[in-house]
Amino acid sequence: MDANRLCLLLTSGELERVQLAAMLASVASVSGTEVDLFVSMNAVLFFKKGTTPQEVPVGGALGKLICTRNVPAFADLFRQGKALGSLRVYACAMVMDLLGWHQDDLEDFFDDVIGLSAFLGKAEGAQLTVI
Repeated sequence: MDANRLCLLLTSGELERVQLAAMLASVASVSGTEVDLFVSMNAVLFFKKGTTPQEVPVGGALGKLICTRNVPAFADLFRQGKALGSLRVYACAMVMDLLGWHQDDLEDFFDDVIGLSAFLGKAEGAQLTVI
């Protein structure tokens, strides 16, 4: 396993888990780890361009606190990871097809829309974490 590569598979529709993925991806990336993030299932809904923090599903008690406290926004953390490290972000092609969305519908930090098999090919030999 390549300790300098981390692949994250984000599927959750809960703000706490999206926030955790953003923290993991950005800190790992800025620390010199190559990070590939695959956003699928309900998690894709968080990344529609123009969506405000008030429009995302909050989830549990910590999600409510994240929305009311001075916590860095998950989108900003992903942008930091890309700007200061090696972070690549992919959206799930199947979910995008189901929603009728295109890459232009997503936040600007997405690198591509790919299928799960393509992502798993990228993840070969890396540490894979599902959130």
